[in-house]
Amino acid sequence: MSHFPQNSFQNIFHLLWMGNLPCSAMEVYWQPEPIGKPAFLQNAEKAFWNELLKKHPTANLFNGGLAELSSFRFENDRLFLKLRPSDYRAFMYSNFHRDDIIKNYGERFVNQGLGISAVVCTSDDKIVLMKRSEQVGEYPGKLDVFGGHIEPDRHIVKGVPDPCQGIRDELQEELGLLPKDIRNLRIIGLIRNAQTTKPELVFIAQTAVGLKYLCEKATSAVDGGEYDSLIDLPDETKSLKSFLEENAAEFSPSGFGSLWMYANQ
Repeated sequence: MSHFPQNSFQNIFHLLWMGNLPCSAMEVYWQPEPIGKPAFLQNAEKAFWNELLKKHPTANLFNGGLAELSSFRFENDRLFLKLRPSDYRAFMYSNFHRDDIIKNYGERFVNQGLGISAVVCTSDDKIVLMKRSEQVGEYPGKLDVFGGHIEPDRHIVKGVPDPCQGIRDELQEELGLLPKDIRNLRIIGLIRNAQTTKPELVFIAQTAVGLKYLCEKATSAVDGGEYDSLIDLPDETKSLKSFLEENAAEFSPSGFGSLWMYANQ
């Protein structure tokens, strides 16, 4: 960005890798066993989760399984991801207690639950964002792109959890978009939340539908309650960069980083 230098967002996200690949250029290695944790850490996660449920009884909190990023590499125009099982409870505990975990157990025990996010582009040249509900567990009320996490027991392709299947399912659940509504799905980068160190795999989802149709579909989406409203922006580089600069504080880190990568493709 000519007027928004890269070092100005280092407190929001860290750029790990940036490119433009089809899903066929990604390979996933699945480690079926989770990381072994000390018993005290496991008990602390459970106690934290129970307290969180008591404090926020109306929040959308569910301890589902997710895939944790063990390592990654980019080589010969292919992205290689090594994943292992974890859960949302461990992920949330780690987000709130990162420094304590590093001090008491070491950095390897900081949860690396891999987020998946998609910049959604309509056929009539709009970018669609959400304003997150005040009832969600992460970044309530913030602007964001669409996505979630890879569920190891559900997003399976050829025997391993598949991030591309995961983001397709998330787009169907959050926006009501069917597979036939996605014209092109590509991987554009990997970022890390500067505060929590959470990694995020970022996609572009180019739809075969216009903004009006997409908004109509979203009204009946299964997980439409995760956001309060939809926001559309012109799919134009200068406008997107200006919007990011003017509204950086209103974004979740993954939403900001995803849209930044798209605007700088």
